Amino acid sequence: MTAVPSSHQSEEIQLGTSTDTLTLADLRSLREAVRSFLVGAATQDSVRTAMAAGVFDRSIWTTLETELGVLSVLGDRAALPALGVVAEELGRVVFPGPFLGGAAAAAQACLHHPDPARGSELLDGIGSGAVIAATCLDERSVNGLRLVPGAGGWTVTGDVAAVVDAPIADIAVLAVRGDEGLVVVAVELSGDHAEMTVLPVLDQTRTHGDLAFSGARAEILVGAEHAASFVRAADAQARALLAAEQVGGSDVVLGMAVDYAKTRKQFGRAIGSFQAIKHRCTDMYVKVQGARSLAEVAIELATRPETELDPRILAAYSYCTESYLAVAEANIQIHGGIGFTWEHPAHLYLKRARGSGVLLGSPLGARALLMDRLRSA
Repeated sequence: MTAVPSSHQSEEIQLGTSTDTLTLADLRSLREAVRSFLVGAATQDSVRTAMAAGVFDRSIWTTLETELGVLSVLGDRAALPALGVVAEELGRVVFPGPFLGGAAAAAQACLHHPDPARGSELLDGIGSGAVIAATCLDERSVNGLRLVPGAGGWTVTGDVAAVVDAPIADIAVLAVRGDEGLVVVAVELSGDHAEMTVLPVLDQTRTHGDLAFSGARAEILVGAEHAASFVRAADAQARALLAAEQVGGSDVVLGMAVDYAKTRKQFGRAIGSFQAIKHRCTDMYVKVQGARSLAEVAIELATRPETELDPRILAAYSYCTESYLAVAEANIQIHGGIGFTWEHPAHLYLKRARGSGVLLGSPLGARALLMDRLRSA
């Protein structure tokens, strides 16, 4: 078990192997510790520096483990409530680093490695923050890659477009179809047979890259027997964690709009006293609270293997995605357009809202998948 050091809070909590060990007080303490850490580690200046340079300060990622001990439980499905808290806090600061859902999926894939010792080695690297994993388990990798057996092991050939965190990653965890069916593999990105092209994106705090492999050595993490169910579970968890991240950003945007409405004056009155602004802020509040409730349900459902196909996870993802964008746009409106200037942080949240809305497919696509599952239930 991993403890959150007392340097960030008055009493330690344990991230255990069962959700029963995580009380509301534990999660509240974890939230306070992570927020306290991010206040100093992920400032607006550091976010803007990362955006301008196109690089990521890896020390921030590793410190999440050394200071808070949260990365070592990425492979523990029962720790999703704690990871949801971390994701929400990362969303509050528009964290310019690896997507937590991808890291969690990669860590859990290591637990299925046919060689437990090798799986533990890979898991230790991810859990310590020393290894950053980019993950793509959807049709982009399945349709774009070919797994080929050889005398020295497996190799991968083909292309995968727009992989999140690829420019800052050490390995890519990908779904690919082999002779025996769908499998999940890990490919090192530093080899001669792997090329990565950085893509220009709207949300510069979250990097994307195209991957091209020409006989790159691959390591099977999840075999054909378990790969399909693993991919479904990973998708459910990624959607739940992204929903939590979107709630964090939405909450900050709401506070930003309300604070501005209290201080900005027109005609000698605070604009928050005008009915139009009151209604806009109220609508934002309702959206944020609704998103928070749905994200919490999605996290809870994603911890249970039997509910990985639960349509409520898709509903939560769809709602949280659209809610974040709506409140981010409303914040721009309340600020009178000031959010479009580089100096104000409002534009960072608007870009993150738009960018996160397509990471795992559009809300419309999620609802279409939801209806398919309801029909087949």
